[in-house]
Amino acid sequence: MATGTFATAFGCIDGRTTAPTTTFLKETLGVDFVDYVSEPGPDKVLLQATPTDLAAIKQKLLVSVNAHRSRTIAVVAHHDCAGHPVPRAEHLAAVRQCAQLVRGWDLGVRVLGLWVNDQWQLEVICDTQEQGRDSAMHARPR
Repeated sequence: MATGTFATAFGCIDGRTTAPTTTFLKETLGVDFVDYVSEPGPDKVLLQATPTDLAAIKQKLLVSVNAHRSRTIAVVAHHDCAGHPVPRAEHLAAVRQCAQLVRGWDLGVRVLGLWVNDQWQLEVICDTQEQGRDSAMHARPR
């Protein structure tokens, strides 16, 4: 079993997003480490995945939840995504749907929906810990 505290990010393979996402989750949640599962266009991947693909993603997330005792999973989409090149509004709606999908897996964790904006800062789009309202929490610029 790993030592330290963990959160988990399900985000894009785009390397521009990993550092700000990791920093944000560490600072916001007070965790030591962030496990990262990546796919190009993660919001698109979750919403268009086959049941087999969803099971594979869930299994990857469960490694973090079970072996590292992660208590938060963040679904992260971003500005200028080559894997899912759609307008911001479409990403935000997809992130909300994805967070609810992951929440529905009953993993016993908090689920965040995050957006990496055009300034490479993170915005909380939704938080299952605060159901019924969207958070306006933002990371500090780097």
